[in-house]
Amino acid sequence: MRRLIVFGILSILFFAVPTLVLCQEMALDVPLEILTPQTYYGTLLSLTGFIVLVTAFVNKWLKIKKKWGKQFLSWGVALLLGAIGKLLGWGIMSSVGWELAMLYSFLAALCANGAHTIAIVKNLLQLLKLEVKVE
Repeated sequence: MRRLIVFGILSILFFAVPTLVLCQEMALDVPLEILTPQTYYGTLLSLTGFIVLVTAFVNKWLKIKKKWGKQFLSWGVALLLGAIGKLLGWGIMSSVGWELAMLYSFLAALCANGAHTIAIVKNLLQLLKLEVKVE
């Protein structure tokens, strides 16, 4: 057991020390803007993840226990986030009308609730000739 602990500590040091030594002088010249609201609306997949995240926070606040209640909450959050994205002109919602914005929210809600995978939703969009334009 003692050898395993020593091996674990040495392996951590073996990988961590060179990384810390090599990366200490690096600095970014451009500001790092990863988590802007526009990034959550960039693709259908990122909108799906954002719906799951917001639904989890709202569910923690409301403390909904039943499965159907969580489903309705997720659908409501998806449509609300889609409307907010359309009003503010973010991501994939900026260049489409209200009908398509709500359709994208509906499809993202399908993925967020586990009803469909993102591949099935993309095929459905192609079938309806409504491909998502990524800018």
